[in-house]
Amino acid sequence: MCQREKANTRKRKFSENMTPEEREIKRAKKWECYQKKKARNKVIKVANMTDHEKHKQRKQWKQALKKYKEKKKMLANIVRNTHLSSEDEFNLTPEDKTAPRNSAK
Repeated sequence: MCQREKANTRKRKFSENMTPEEREIKRAKKWECYQKKKARNKVIKVANMTDHEKHKQRKQWKQALKKYKEKKKMLANIVRNTHLSSEDEFNLTPEDKTAPRNSAK
């Protein structure tokens, strides 16, 4: 597992364990940051973009969506083509656990 996946997992677990009050505080902070960016004109609405900027942004969105769909499809294929499920790996009999790895010498 790469660093990004570990960090995302950690963040997800943290957010799942938050109380409703903590969630509300976090949401308020995010909203405040968004408002600050908007005030500094860092956030531009599509309606306020020029035609060239719209085209450029939509192209980026299209590429990101394509990449996301390909990744999702690849992961689905990996899961579908895996012949051993995790249940099979963990439901070993006692003989399997104690058997030598290379019995033919």
